[in-house]
Amino acid sequence: MTKMSYDEAVSFIHGRRKFTKDPSLVKMRRMAELMGNPQKKLKLIHVTGTNGKGSVTAYLRELLMSHGYRVGTFTSPLSSGSTSESQLTVR
Repeated sequence: MTKMSYDEAVSFIHGRRKFTKDPSLVKMRRMAELMGNPQKKLKLIHVTGTNGKGSVTAYLRELLMSHGYRVGTFTSPLSSGSTSESQLTVR
């Protein structure tokens, strides 16, 4: 094994790209394409963010139901505590 100086070792470590994150959606889009893009067959609204998800979801649910849509909601455990919540409302 070749010995490196401290500066060479630091340069080598910081120059590596193997474990860096790729913030783009290129890989995810490719995977979806290989699966036949199942997301294009779904009719959904995905509500995300730090605050207000429950209120926005409730508002959208009522709005859509008032226009005759059948609405289902799912709140993941990470956004609402330790239990999950699902609801399907038909009017």
